[in-house]
Amino acid sequence: IGVMIPVERSIGAAALRARSKASIRGIDEGKQLIIFPEGSRQPVDAAPDYKSGMLHLYKQLNVPIVPAGLNTGVFWPRRQMKRFPGTIVISILPVIEPGQDTKQVRTDLEKIIEAESNALVAEARAKALRYALGALLHRLKPSRQPSERGIMDTQALQGVGGLNNILRVQARLALRALHH
Repeated sequence: IGVMIPVERSIGAAALRARSKASIRGIDEGKQLIIFPEGSRQPVDAAPDYKSGMLHLYKQLNVPIVPAGLNTGVFWPRRQMKRFPGTIVISILPVIEPGQDTKQVRTDLEKIIEAESNALVAEARAKALRYALGALLHRLKPSRQPSERGIMDTQALQGVGGLNNILRVQARLALRALHH
């Protein structure tokens, strides 16, 4: 289905030649190339830093580009093995046909990939916030079960100066804002 082409950046131009040869071989074998235009995963919210290598391949191989936006950084941060629960979304964007001006392709790619990725990240964050606030509201909800002493269990509402009541109101307002 695809081909993995590791790039040894420390060997400079020789790495680019090796990558080009491996890419041509992969395309000739009917395989697909998956390229991250920034060269590696970037932190969420980092400014885009698209490399010229993918444009070199686009021009050399004369194949279409199928861009994709994703939200993986929310759940698997860069340079970390720790992963967080959630749903990774990969959104396939409109194809860019071969033979177009590479400067325009670079501009278009950055614009559409970043816009889609930012939207997916915002959606993932909002969903995580709704979940967290829902869990907070559940924890702050007083139990209606009588305790052994025959009084209402208000352990979930203990706090200095009614802080938990304030948090409950803020959580409800935040949830309401997320739905609008």
